[in-house]
Amino acid sequence: MLIAVAFLGKAPQAQAQAEVHKLNFMFSANPSSFKAEDYKNFLDDYNSRVLLPHDLKPLDNISWGWRFEAELRYFVTSSVAVSAGAGQLRTEKRQEYLPRISQMIEVRTNVVSAPIHVGASYYFAPYNQGNFRARAYLGGGLISHTNSKVFFEQLEFNTDTTTTLGGSARLKGRGEAPGYYAEFGAHMWFATRLSIMLGMTYRSADMSVLRYDTVAISDNGVETPYNPPIKPETLDLSGISARFAVLIGL
Repeated sequence: MLIAVAFLGKAPQAQAQAEVHKLNFMFSANPSSFKAEDYKNFLDDYNSRVLLPHDLKPLDNISWGWRFEAELRYFVTSSVAVSAGAGQLRTEKRQEYLPRISQMIEVRTNVVSAPIHVGASYYFAPYNQGNFRARAYLGGGLISHTNSKVFFEQLEFNTDTTTTLGGSARLKGRGEAPGYYAEFGAHMWFATRLSIMLGMTYRSADMSVLRYDTVAISDNGVETPYNPPIKPETLDLSGISARFAVLIGL
């Protein structure tokens, strides 16, 4: 009888512990800024040289996008975790103009990159309260922005000599760049397999050389090589991300 009473007395305490797993799968969706000064200058030039002289609404400049990320995080010790993951950084702007009946001009631009990273984090002393545990962390590692692309497209449909912006054309620039990242934030556990991370990440990744494929598109869809008057020479995706992540203990 005394043994049963003692067991029941400890049961609530056992149920109140936060679940901490060594191996975790993380998914995060992070708003992220990036520099991309050459690309922003390219859009500014297009606005001033093509759109504004025709009294058309300029394209908004691109300064941030969404970075989606999946990661495996393993605690080597209670205070040190190693991580490896991949994701996608993407942003897009699209504008449609209707100069006259049955005429349309569509302008679309985007930046896409697939960053891959490996790193480690140090976790500071935990804060425990009932079934809740929180630990601040500080970490960093190496990052590679693979299959990065800057894309710009102007498509005209049934335009004439008074409404054309110069015809249809498409610009694609590709590149890769190594870099590094640093992160800090808080990791929070509950009495469940799910945990949450909130933090900030800084990354450095500057593509100094882009490989271009640019074409002009005729009315019948035939593509011919095209050399635009200006194009981004580099693509600097360095920037800051806010991290909102959910982890599943495995």
